[in-house]
Amino acid sequence: WFPDCRIVSFEPSPRIFPLLRKNTAQLGKIQLVQSALGDRSGELDFFENSYSHASSALAVNQAQKALRPETGNVMKITVPVTTLDAFSAGQVWPRPLLLKLDVQGLEKSVLAGATQFLREVDYLLFECSYRALYEGEPLFGEMYSYVRDLGFELIAPVGKLEDENHVMLQADLLWRNLNA
Repeated sequence: WFPDCRIVSFEPSPRIFPLLRKNTAQLGKIQLVQSALGDRSGELDFFENSYSHASSALAVNQAQKALRPETGNVMKITVPVTTLDAFSAGQVWPRPLLLKLDVQGLEKSVLAGATQFLREVDYLLFECSYRALYEGEPLFGEMYSYVRDLGFELIAPVGKLEDENHVMLQADLLWRNLNA
């Protein structure tokens, strides 16, 4: 849809990274980085889940295991981590700039490591939980206040995850930078 866009994709899992490389080999302008994102650079404990969509630097909790029993099969590994500020230092980014995060409960940490980079971001899209699915995960109220304080306004939810009783557990939220 956007043939001239630039995509940078971070993937910390050594099991998933080769699959990402294979699946994007025919696409142009995609830069792959085998690293997690966070609020510091170095190394990070990472819970690689057999259900790869649940892999995270945060451990899945009992609610997640009840929702998806396959998330109980986890291997703790160490992966490299960097910040968006460190990665983007000195780079020029095309506009409009969308930052899409899919970091399974680590959104606040990633944003804390992106204070300079966020000045360039026009739109922000990330998954936010209403009920915790990971240990130590910030929920909607905390994330709403945090992202508003960063100068973004919530535009709309663009996707959701419900449990079997149609209780909303998570939503993908689109934000606009009021200062960009």
